[in-house]
Amino acid sequence: MKNISKDNWALWLLMASVFMMMALAAREMAVEKGFEPLYANVVFVSTFSILIALYAIIIDILTPIFDWAFKKWGFTANTKKEPAKAKNNDNLVIDYAVTRDKTLKKQEQRILAIEKKVITYVGDVMSPYISKHDLTILIENVINFIHLNFAPNFDASTEVKTSRVLTTADLMHFGWNIAKPFRKSGAHTALFLKQVFADAFRNTEVQTIERKLRNNPMTGTIKINPDICGNKQSAEKKENGERKASNPRKHKSDSVSAKECALADMADDDVPMPYNLGENIEDDEDAA
Repeated sequence: MKNISKDNWALWLLMASVFMMMALAAREMAVEKGFEPLYANVVFVSTFSILIALYAIIIDILTPIFDWAFKKWGFTANTKKEPAKAKNNDNLVIDYAVTRDKTLKKQEQRILAIEKKVITYVGDVMSPYISKHDLTILIENVINFIHLNFAPNFDASTEVKTSRVLTTADLMHFGWNIAKPFRKSGAHTALFLKQVFADAFRNTEVQTIERKLRNNPMTGTIKINPDICGNKQSAEKKENGERKASNPRKHKSDSVSAKECALADMADDDVPMPYNLGENIEDDEDAA
């Protein structure tokens, strides 16, 4: 009787009812055969007791034997896994939150890394052709531009004057190069160039700038570079096992110091915080 528990008491009650019916049937048979009522009752009690004992023996002795035999033959009993599934679902909810935070952090770090490379590109390319003061203003303008989620609106105080060595085509290529990593639209890029390099584009309409951003991409002092962050170049170097020598560029001492000073300004508190990923990204492949 040790197997009677909260889990199987209903089964025992059912089997006891069945055994009682069988014992009653045995008693009726005894009465029909002419047994005295006392002996008929003895038959009833004996039959019921024997059936209960046999069932207990099957439960206590034969069931473990059958389980051992089935396990030896490779059969396994089905077990309920609903609690485990519920626990796993709880873990999934927790893991989702952690994974989401990690993903957003990685995306933010990636955007900051791209921004740093773009600003470095601005200093490398423009420092030979503009003054220290104008380079600082230009870098601030570029930072503000890439953080904008709408059309740029720079006033006259942000205007930058460049050397006559740079043509409008060079400036268009420059604008396209810095806007491409952030997928800024061609219209916004053209408006940015028109406002920041107002003197150079004084006779050029915004629509014309937008239309000619990528004209003659491999001509001029500043050429179209679709990968100023260096990702494609690094992949090519790794694949070919060669290092491509970069073209040396001569910098004046005052230009180099201007670049360093401008890059140091990025650490100021006035620099805007990183924008949210995807808020100002556009999928126009022909756009800057």
